Amino acid sequence: MLMLHCTTQYDYLVDLMMVDRAKSGDSQGFTKLLDCYRPMIRHLWQQYYIPELELKDWRQEAELVLVRVLRSYHGRSLSQLGGFYKQSLINRLLDLRRSRQAGKRIPPEQLASLGMVKAELLTDLNCTDPDEEAYCQACLRNFAKNCSPFELQVVMLKHQGQNRREIAQQLGYTERQIQAALSRCRRKLMKELCTK
Repeated sequence: MLMLHCTTQYDYLVDLMMVDRAKSGDSQGFTKLLDCYRPMIRHLWQQYYIPELELKDWRQEAELVLVRVLRSYHGRSLSQLGGFYKQSLINRLLDLRRSRQAGKRIPPEQLASLGMVKAELLTDLNCTDPDEEAYCQACLRNFAKNCSPFELQVVMLKHQGQNRREIAQQLGYTERQIQAALSRCRRKLMKELCTK
């Protein structure tokens, strides 16, 4: 956990006073406290890289997060404050990443039907979030475009609950060919899901 620079009991009390000053709205106390956390702020910015988020913008975000942390933190432990601030920064970075990725999803009104692949057979019926459903539909549509007709047949039969032997008998192929087709489909689907 990140602690401030205290090495003696006196330093610890000085640091607690700095936190109290920052909490009460003293700008010098706030700036001094923020300076103690600058290395952590930079490290998290590098660790959770978000395209187009410059360091100066991230520092402003970190200041706002510190203001919120100081308002809601009521403890007296500097290590707990540091841990709380670090986790709050990580949460803010994840929020920023999610909001930027959400803009890359295809709006539902621009989605076309899957054609020969029946989306309702492949989609999770328990999914209630329209954005997630639209995202899944787009991935499945692109997946279907990248599969051969044979691979699509194999996937549909597997999804309907048939095992490799049953699919091989029904389509007139060997189990090894069915397994190879399933492996190719799995790779194609994973590639589609991981590139969005």
